Amino acid sequence: MKKIFTTILIVAFLFSTLAACGPSEEAIATMTASAWTPTPKPTSTPTPVPYDVEVSLENEDGEKITFGVTIEATEQEKVTMDESGVVEMLNLPGPEIEVSISAQGYKPLTEMVTIERGKTPITFTLEADPLQVNPATACPEGATLLYVEDFEDGFAQDWDGVSRPKFSFDGMEDGGTVLTFAAENPDGAGTPIMKGAEVGNFLWEFDTVNENDLFIHIHEKEDKKYLIRFQPGGEGFQLIKQDGSTHVGAAYRGFNVFEWVNVAIVFYENALEVWIDGELYTAFDDAEPYPSGSLMMHFAPQQGAVSLDNMIICGLSAPYEPVVEETAE
Repeated sequence: MKKIFTTILIVAFLFSTLAACGPSEEAIATMTASAWTPTPKPTSTPTPVPYDVEVSLENEDGEKITFGVTIEATEQEKVTMDESGVVEMLNLPGPEIEVSISAQGYKPLTEMVTIERGKTPITFTLEADPLQVNPATACPEGATLLYVEDFEDGFAQDWDGVSRPKFSFDGMEDGGTVLTFAAENPDGAGTPIMKGAEVGNFLWEFDTVNENDLFIHIHEKEDKKYLIRFQPGGEGFQLIKQDGSTHVGAAYRGFNVFEWVNVAIVFYENALEVWIDGELYTAFDDAEPYPSGSLMMHFAPQQGAVSLDNMIICGLSAPYEPVVEETAE
């Protein structure tokens, strides 16, 4: 009996010793709770709202400017404005950016602006440049402006092969710039105008002083075209209809002026006309007209220099009537 009692005491002692070595009830409760508590997810940093702008332009009269506009800003490539009149630039470095604007007919503008996060609308006012062709007044009322080139930037847009020494951009006394085809060129040169485009009824106007033999291609398509030969002191103006190798002389009038004149070439429905300084000079009515095609100029070699300025092409929806400038009496 004594032996059994002793054994019970030893077992009880061992249990109490083991219990004393293990975690307390509070520790066990804490461990159990932590085992069932989910680990919190890391908190993401909010993405900052970017700096964006919407740029529009107007002239000093508050009229919208859309034609021939390019805009660039800090860390942004140059963007060309479309007919909407708005250029959107996204993810700018902000809040201060530099904006540079070039627009046909207006002085270039570079300006530092401060913007806010989000989309900031900005309207810039441009000052007209008297040396450039202004798109707002380039075409007759109701006509559509298709092309302008006044060479003031020392560049002939969409022309092929315009390079020195064959061509040069020359300064004038009034500060303007003209394109000149040199008299001593051993080779001729031809260039499409509005490369890749076709026109129907149109007005093609330019200022020129010509001592050369200048060939102007009208409605060229496949092997058909109208050809205007402009040779002051020689053949003058010849209007020719060409079908392959067949040439039909349609109209002719001599011309002996070797100073600056304004030339307007007009095609409307079935009539091809040449106007000089606002006066109809020669014309051809075609019973079977070529209704559309491309435009081109070809300069003959070693016959004299020809200079060009203020080239404008307009799409016509009505017969051409030159603008008569009123003079003070």
